[in-house]
Amino acid sequence: HLMLLRIVKLMISTKLFEGIPLNVPFLATIPHGEVEDIIRKYSPGSYIHTEDSSYLDVAAAIKDAMARYKNNQMHSNLVEEFLSSFTRENMTRKMMLIAEDKLMQGSTQ
Repeated sequence: HLMLLRIVKLMISTKLFEGIPLNVPFLATIPHGEVEDIIRKYSPGSYIHTEDSSYLDVAAAIKDAMARYKNNQMHSNLVEEFLSSFTRENMTRKMMLIAEDKLMQGSTQ
């Protein structure tokens, strides 16, 4: 009951946007950055390791997840908060604000 998420820099996997609403924790081996921030914010039961982590770190995460699952101690994802932040309407609104801000900056220069 873990979703493996492996990404490289400058990439955001669609698995991220599928796993959080499905309330599945991640076993993520990812670089630091935006994806890490999203997982930490919306999926508190996930395990995050960087490309510097050893296979022993990953194995320990799997063992911990198995124990937590067995003991019914898995943390739920913040599904409602995630969905409200990443609706098409909210994302479009954010893009419009960024574009308007850039236009305003350009007109004052």
